[in-house]
Order: sequence, then C-alpha cells, then structure tokens
Amino acid sequence: MKKIQLYTIVYNREDILPFFLNYYSFVDKMTFIDSNSTDKTLELVKDHEVIQTGITWYDHWALHNFKNVIWRWRKTDADIILFPDSDEFFYKENLREFLEITDYDFYRLEGYEMVSNTYPAVGTNILDIKTGVKCLPFNKSMIFKNGLDIVFPNAHQALCESKNYNDGDIKLLHYRYLGLDAMKRRRDAALSRSFNPQYMDHPSDATLESEFNILLKEAIQVI
Repeated sequence: MKKIQLYTIVYNREDILPFFLNYYSFVDKMTFIDSNSTDKTLELVKDHEVIQTGITWYDHWALHNFKNVIWRWRKTDADIILFPDSDEFFYKENLREFLEITDYDFYRLEGYEMVSNTYPAVGTNILDIKTGVKCLPFNKSMIFKNGLDIVFPNAHQALCESKNYNDGDIKLLHYRYLGLDAMKRRRDAALSRSFNPQYMDHPSDATLESEFNILLKEAIQVI
C-alpha cells in the first residue's frame, strides 16, 4: 500500500478548510504551511503537522518559493506527494485507488474554475458545486512521486524532466468563485497583506462582478 502525503500553504482559510480536511481525509498525512493565521485556521488543523513561515505579507513569488523550499527540504517516507492550494480539490472517482494502481512519476491535472452564486454551508459537500469553466492555467502538475527532481518556476507550474506522466485523468477543481461577496472579502484580505501591491491581481468591484457573471454564464457541468 502506498503512503500519500499532502502539503498546502494556508493563511486565514477557516472558510474552506472544513471542506478541504473532509475531502483529503484519504491521505496518510497533511502538512500545513501557515503564515500567522489570525482566524480559526490553526484550530482547525491542530491535529496535523503545521509549519510556520514567519511571513505576514502576501506575494505570489513567496508562494512558489515556499513550494521550492518545501520540496527541497521535505522529510517524508511517502510514496506520493500532493501539493494543492487550499482551494484546490484534485478530483477523480476513487482517487486514492487510482493513485495506488498507477505508477507515474507525476500527474498533469485538467483545470477548472468552479463557480457558484453562493458559498457552500459548513457540513455540506463542496462537490455538490459541480459547474465550472475550463481554465488552462490550472492544467498543472501537483501530484508527484517522491524523490523526483522538481522546480516550481511560479505558483502554477512544476518542471520535471521525467516523461512518465499521466495527462488529464484527474481534474483540478479550483473553488474560488463561490459567491461574489466572499470573492470580494478574499480580494480585500490579500490586498491588506500585499508586500508589492503593484504586482498583485486586485480587480475592482466592477471587474470582479463582470468576471463572476461571465463564469456563471459560461459554466458547464464538470463533475
């Protein structure tokens, strides 16, 4: 039986973590890399390994650099490593079984921006939100066999020389566009922590509403 470990970076994600913890309960170990969360994040993940970054600002470069550092200095006997963001759900029916019976060095996922008019209530299944839009930036590799030589050049890419990979059998469901009000709160929270605001993607209310409505209109059933 293969051992599976998950690493993810979090900051003030008490909103999504109940769904995340429930969904990824099939892994053998979870490690949370936290940046001084001030909400209930640490309480929710207290039964898992937590690593503090000591960083209180937000920057996309820091996110992918953390991934490089974690991959280089990981100490794990896991056979397979998952590297989702806290709002990413790697989906395939019987995913654990699929990872057990296949032998790829890494898995390239098919990405979707999931969208819903409302944020799901705690206690419900986030997979009840089944509609979304294909999103090429999320066609990324985030499941790896331990021991690979990998470099993360940015937050949405992993480079590996191996040609032994699976392409598209697993979907990456990015649950970000869940209720317009929730989207605005996440934007404002990120802006308040930005080290280099000029490099961050902080759309105006009008732009965010336009993006949200376009996704709702174009969404198809994904799962």
